[in-house]
Formats: sequence, C-alpha cells, structure tokens
Amino acid sequence: MIEPIHTTGLVTLVSKDDQVDQTTYGRKAKLDLATAAGLPAGTPLSGELLRLLLLSREGGTGTVQKPAGTLFLFTAEPDVSPGDQALDDGDSWAGAWAAVSVATTDWQGDDSGALAIILADPIPFHAISALWAAWLHGDATTLNIEEGDEETIHINAWFRRES
Repeated sequence: MIEPIHTTGLVTLVSKDDQVDQTTYGRKAKLDLATAAGLPAGTPLSGELLRLLLLSREGGTGTVQKPAGTLFLFTAEPDVSPGDQALDDGDSWAGAWAAVSVATTDWQGDDSGALAIILADPIPFHAISALWAAWLHGDATTLNIEEGDEETIHINAWFRRES
C-alpha cells in the first residue's frame, strides 16, 4: 500500500515581533511529523521529506521580503532564539540534518506575499517524531526593523511516511 502524502501546515520561522538582522537566526520551529501523519504525539516514524515551502508575508505597512538565507533542519530541538548569531550550544549541531540555501531569486510572489519551493529531491529521514527548523537570515535588509513592519516567514513541509 502506498502511504498518503502528509503536510505539517504552516509553522512560523520569523514572527512579526522578531527583529532578525543579517547573519542572525529567527525562531526555532517544530515540524510535528507524528501529529501531521495522524499518529499520537511523540510517535516515531520514518519516511521521505518531499517538499519544503517557505512563505513570506507582510501584515503591516512594509514590503514583502524575499530574503536570502539558509534553512537549517534538525532531528532534535536546537537551542536558538530570534536574534542569535549562533546556536547557543554545540550540542544543537549534533542534531543537524540538512541545510538548504535560499536565494532572493528563489522567491515568487506579489505585494501581499511570496513563496519559495526549496526542495527538489526527496530526503529520507529515520524514525523521528518531529523535525526542527531554523532560519539564518542572509540579507542585509533587517526583518521587522521599521515602524509598521509585520514581516513573517513560515515553513510548510510535505512528506510520505514509510514506517
């Protein structure tokens, strides 16, 4: 039997209240694979990540950003907060699973939002219940620095469960 494709739904990487400068992180975001697959929370599963989508929006008076940066994925919760220039401990890197570079040219959108589809090939994952994501901002343009800025970045993941 072929397992259906699941989605985590949108999860926030940069909130409208997070000021994120060049070479600093946004917030950590939990991609709860078990719950998205209809399993009890914390249930490990293996499978393949099929697609990652980043969504950039502006809820205030600023401009929709289409930023360059790096999306890091972890198999364990990283110790990072908005504005950090580095992960807070070396142990967080032990859970590093993937890194995806995002260029400004990867984004497509209009004045109210933009998206970047950043995964071309499936990536298998071992038995875990969740992945964690963190955005490392690469642009010189700071997110949420101006009065009225409400810039946000979200992630959505599609995956197929194998066990």
